[in-house]
Amino acid sequence: MSKLIMYPVSERALMQRLSRALTREEGSPMKVKKSRGGRGMSAVGLFYVLNVKRNMIGPHNLDLDDLVEMAKKHKVMADYENLVTDEDE
Repeated sequence: MSKLIMYPVSERALMQRLSRALTREEGSPMKVKKSRGGRGMSAVGLFYVLNVKRNMIGPHNLDLDDLVEMAKKHKVMADYENLVTDEDE
């Protein structure tokens, strides 16, 4: 019986993959962004999706678990990959 090898995916790589997948799906430039400060974080949450062309915020109040769920839904993260954060090191 072979052991399943898990490959690490960084938070930044996951955000880039999701941005590319959402752009393909929506047909206009989309970016997954991370909030930078207190006021922004209270308004849109830790992560949010920005429609660059229209300058509109899409899904917001997302956390890392939501991003992983979106990544699996859009097939940009495989079952043998796992998210690693700075806290894991």
